[in-house]
Amino acid sequence: MSESTRRGDAAVGRSVAVSAGYVILGRITSRLLGIVTSVVFARLLTPADFGVVGLAAMVLGTLDMLTQSSIGAALIRFSELERRHYDTAWTLVALRGAIVAGLMIATADLQAHIFGDERIAAVIWVLALAYFVQSLPSIRLVDFQRNLQYGRLYLPGLAGRLISFAVSMSVCVIYRDYWALVVGNLASTVFGLCYGYWLAPYRPKLSLECWREFFRFSKWLSVNNFFTMLDNQLPTYVIGSHDGVAAVGRFQMANQVAALPASEIAAPIRGPAYSGLARVTHDHSALRRQLINQIGVLVLIVVPLSLGIWVRYWASNGSMPFRFWSSAR
Repeated sequence: MSESTRRGDAAVGRSVAVSAGYVILGRITSRLLGIVTSVVFARLLTPADFGVVGLAAMVLGTLDMLTQSSIGAALIRFSELERRHYDTAWTLVALRGAIVAGLMIATADLQAHIFGDERIAAVIWVLALAYFVQSLPSIRLVDFQRNLQYGRLYLPGLAGRLISFAVSMSVCVIYRDYWALVVGNLASTVFGLCYGYWLAPYRPKLSLECWREFFRFSKWLSVNNFFTMLDNQLPTYVIGSHDGVAAVGRFQMANQVAALPASEIAAPIRGPAYSGLARVTHDHSALRRQLINQIGVLVLIVVPLSLGIWVRYWASNGSMPFRFWSSAR
C-alpha cells in the first residue's frame, strides 16, 4: 500500500470518526435527558399510558418501514447531484409522508377498536401530523452528511431535544397522562423543520424526473425493510392483541434496555460510516479496508456492552436469563 493511499484512508477514517463522535454525543445527550424524563414518567404515568402510545407508534412504525425508500441513502451514494435530484427526492419524501399520514388518520378508529382502547385514535392523529411535518425537510441537509460535516447538525439536534424535553416534562407534570409521550416529539419536529430550512436553504419544487434512478437504488432495500419491519413490530402487535396495552409498555421498556448497545453505539455510527464508504466506492481496495475497519470497531465495542447487560441481569436475578434451557432438558 502506497503512502498516498494510507493518507487517503486515514483522512476518510478521521472524518468518519469525528462525525460518528458528534452523532454519538447527540445520542448521549438525548439519553441523559431521557433518563430524567423516564424517571419522572415512571413515577407519574402508568404502564397503560406507555402502552397506548406504544401501540399507536407501532402502527406508524409498520407503515414507515413498509414505505421506506432510502432516499437519503441514495442522495449520499450518488456521485454527482443536480437540482433535479434534490427536487425529485423532496417530492418523493413529501408524497410518502402524505400517504402514510393519510392512512394513519383514515384507520385511526379501526385501530382503536382492534386494540380495545379509544384513546389510541387521538394519539394516532397527532403522530400522523408529526410524521407529515417531518416529511417536509430541507433536502439540502443531506449535503452535510455527504461531506461528513455532522458537526453542523449537532446544535440543531440538541436544540430539538431540549425543546422536546421541556414540552414533555411540562405536560407530564401538569396533566399526568400519556400526552406527555407525544406532544414533545411534535414540538421538536416543527422546530427541526424551521431550523433545517434556515441552516440549509432550499425552495421546494415538485418533480418526479429522476424517480427511476432512486427506484433502481432502493428496490432491494425495500425488501429488506419489509423483513426488518416484521422483526421490529410483530412482537408488539402480538403482545398488544393478547395481553393489552400495559404488557406492551413493559415489553418496550425492557426491549429498549436490552438494545442499548445497538441503538446508542451501532446505530449512530452507521450514518457517518455509510457516508465514508460512499466516498471511496470508486476504489474497491479502499472500500474493503474501510468496511473491515468499521465492522471491527463495532464488534469491539458492542459485543462487550451487550454481554455486560446480560451478566448484569444474571447477577441481579441470581439465575440464568434463559432458565427454560435447563428445564427443557
